[in-house]
Amino acid sequence: MHINLGQADEEYVKVLAADSDSQTFTAIFTKDHAAGATVRPTIWPTPVLNEGNDLAFDILTVASPDPGSD
Repeated sequence: MHINLGQADEEYVKVLAADSDSQTFTAIFTKDHAAGATVRPTIWPTPVLNEGNDLAFDILTVASPDPGSD
């Protein structure tokens, strides 16, 4: 997952465990992040998760990585 992509405290973390019931994940962070830091799973398309929104997905409109397909 990318944390605060494009910001001074940007970092990539590997998710070690996830709990869908409690909507939490475990990862090792090496930097401090303020409340409201963005969490972007490294999947396509890239959803944005904001701290405090119960991990609700907000799918961004982005160009396809393969412009020749739908």
